[in-house]
Amino acid sequence: MKVFALAILLVSVCCLEGALVKRQAEEGQSQAQPLTVEETFQQLSDKFTEYISPERFNTLRTQAQTHIQELHDTLNSAADSLKAFLQHWANMDKKPPQ
Repeated sequence: MKVFALAILLVSVCCLEGALVKRQAEEGQSQAQPLTVEETFQQLSDKFTEYISPERFNTLRTQAQTHIQELHDTLNSAADSLKAFLQHWANMDKKPPQ
């Protein structure tokens, strides 16, 4: 009976050790080459061009640029309004009471 228990214990330890070695090997591979932001965007761009026709890709890129420009204009307008509002309140302290 003791031999059987020792055999089960030995098999369990070997399996656990094998799983640990496998996990360490997987972690080593994933940490070997971290991707930079530019590489990530390049990979995404490559995948899009693989799955989408070049004409459609150019259309989507143009639409995205248009939306980004509209957002930029909207944010600039909002920033100008906020700046004018804050300047108005800042100038209220400088005016002498009437």
